[in-house]
This record gives sequence, structure tokens and C-alpha cells, in this order.
Amino acid sequence: MIEEIRREGQPAVPIWLDVTDPTVEELQELAERYRLHPTLVADCLDPLHLPKHEQNGDVTFLIVRAFDAASDADDTSVQGLTKQVAVFLGNRFLITVHRGDLSFFSPLLRTYRVAPGPVYLLSVMLEVLLAAVETYHVPLEVAETKVHAFEASILTDRRDTAH
Repeated sequence: MIEEIRREGQPAVPIWLDVTDPTVEELQELAERYRLHPTLVADCLDPLHLPKHEQNGDVTFLIVRAFDAASDADDTSVQGLTKQVAVFLGNRFLITVHRGDLSFFSPLLRTYRVAPGPVYLLSVMLEVLLAAVETYHVPLEVAETKVHAFEASILTDRRDTAH
């Protein structure tokens, strides 16, 4: 599904297209319309692709991975614990491509639609990237708590055996 994110009463460009669960045909159409390199389009179709940055002409391409709170806790792979978000940034467009709904996108979409003033796609892209990074906050806090508990147990065991 391709959703055109636009503010009420604003001109058609610059434009943010958010593409959820894309078909090959949808992405090929976007690739032709926005002159996206076929290899980059193929990369964004691969859900297992690792993070990437590439500049192709005036288009910046990024693949970032956001933590997936619904992932299997026993999974240890990057692909199993995260979801991919591909980003194409051109002079007058931003295209985000992902599979399934991403909860951290909703506030960004709402903010973009109602905020007054001009649209700066680079700023929107940076907000998308920061929101993706923020998805790691809770799992990192959980891991930190487990590490502290482990350290405390080691130190406690060490003191108990020293007596």
C-alpha cells in the first residue's frame, strides 16, 4: 500500500510516500517515476538485508533496522529481532518502505500532516531515523538491568566464598 503523506492545503511537492508491504510492481512503478536505481529497489525488497547507506546521483538510500517488540525473545539474529525500513531521499521526495505497521511511524505521520510551515524532507528523514533508533531504548534498558543483576550475583558469590 502506498500512502501519500501530505498536509492539508499544502502543495503536492515535496512529498513523503510511505509504502507498506509493497508489491514488486508498486516498487517498480515508484522506481520509474522517481528514477530509483534497480539494485537499491531490490535491496529494499529483501527483508533480511542488513543496514546500508548508498548515494546514487541525487538520491540517498538507507536501510535501517528498528527493534521489533513482537519478535521472539529467543531469537538472536538481527533479522529476527528487528524490522527493516528502507528510505529513499531525493530533492523533492522521501519514500519510506517497510513490511507491516511500524508503531513508531504513527506519531511522525500525524505530526507531519498537521504541523504548520514548510516541509524539510531531510528533517523528516532524520526524525524517522531517530525514531527507529529509539525503538532500542526499552530492550537496552532490560539488558542493562540483567547485566547489573548478573554482576551483583557474581560479586555476592565472590564475597560468600571468600569467608
